[in-house]
Amino acid sequence: MKNSCIILNRAWQQPADGWQHLMPFGEFSGRLLDGTPIVQVLDQQASANIIADFDKQRTLHGSNFLGLLVDLEHRSIGDSGDTTAAAYVTALANRADGLYGQLALSDLGEATINGGRIRSLSPVFGLTAVAPDSKPPRMRPTRLLSVGLTNKPNLQGMKPLTTFTGVACNSADFSLDGADPQIVNPQCTIKNSSETPADEARKASNMKVIMVALGLAENATAEDAVVAINKIKGDAAQLLVVQNRLQEVEAAQLGVEADAFITANKDRIADPVAMKKLFVANKTFARELVAALKPVETAAAVVLNKDNAQTPGGKKKGTCANKLEEFRGMPEGKAKDDFQIANASELIRLERDEQAAANKG
Repeated sequence: MKNSCIILNRAWQQPADGWQHLMPFGEFSGRLLDGTPIVQVLDQQASANIIADFDKQRTLHGSNFLGLLVDLEHRSIGDSGDTTAAAYVTALANRADGLYGQLALSDLGEATINGGRIRSLSPVFGLTAVAPDSKPPRMRPTRLLSVGLTNKPNLQGMKPLTTFTGVACNSADFSLDGADPQIVNPQCTIKNSSETPADEARKASNMKVIMVALGLAENATAEDAVVAINKIKGDAAQLLVVQNRLQEVEAAQLGVEADAFITANKDRIADPVAMKKLFVANKTFARELVAALKPVETAAAVVLNKDNAQTPGGKKKGTCANKLEEFRGMPEGKAKDDFQIANASELIRLERDEQAAANKG
C-alpha cells in the first residue's frame, strides 16, 4: 500500500547566523511621503551613514536604547500610526551585498516571521540630496528610521527573511505495507513541525505533569486522559445540579425565616414586603435595623379603684367622652406624660373646642 504526498508542515528557517538583509546595494526608484519621485542611492557610503547614526543613538541612550522599530506594512508612519512591534533592530553590519541587521522578535514577530506569513523587509530612510537638480533627484540615506515587514518590497535583490526547508515526499518515498510507515528516502520524514529535541522533551515532561494531575500514571495514553477528563466534566455537571438544588432549599428556608421574623416584629415594621426583600438580601442587617427601632409603647390603661368614680362631666372611668377627659382623669406620672406626648395635637384641638364652646355659652 502506498501513501500520497507528505510534506513537513512548518519548516520556515531564518539565517543560521541571525543576520537579516535590510538594504541591498544599487540605485532604486522611490517616493517621498509627499509623493515626490526620487532615486535612492544605496551604496557603501549610505550603509556607513546609517551605521554611524545607529551607533550614535545607541551610545546616547545607553541601556535605555530600544533598537529600531520593525512594524507591519509601515503602519507606524504618521502621528497616529500603530507602533506595535513585530521586532526591534538591535545591531547593524555592512557586508559586500548590503546592510544587515539583527532582529529581536516580539510574540507578533515570532508568529509572523517564523510562521512564514511575511518574508521580506522594507526599510524607511532619512535621506539627503546627492544630485538635487537631477530629474528625478538622487538622494542617499543618512539614517534608518524604521523597518516594515512586507510581502511587497520595493527594493529588488532583498534576501528573504526565511527559507522553506520542507522536503516534499511522493508515493515512492515511503510505504504503509507494515504497521508503521516504511521510509524509503532518508530525507523524507513524516513530521508535523520543526520542533527541536529540546522542544519535544519539554512537551513530554509537560504531558507527564498533566497525567499526574488527572490522577493517572505518567505513561498513561491520550485515550486514558480523555476518559479522565470526561469523568471530571461529568462530576462537575452533577456538582452543579446539587449546588443549584441546595440554593433553592436555602432560598426557601430563608423565606420562611423572613416571614417568622416579620411576624415577631410586626408592630415595628410598616412595610412587610419591603422588609422581606431586605431580610432575604441581608438578614443580619435587617435584624440589626429592627433591633435599633424604638419599641412601640401602648398607652397604659388607668383604673380608679373607687366605687362610682366619676370623670369630669359626671361619667364613670372607662367611659370618657374623648382623650382630653381621659388625660385629665389620669394621675400624675410617666404614663400621663407619655400620653400627652403621643396625643399632643388632639389634646390641643380638644382644649380649643372646649374653650370655644365655653365662650359661646
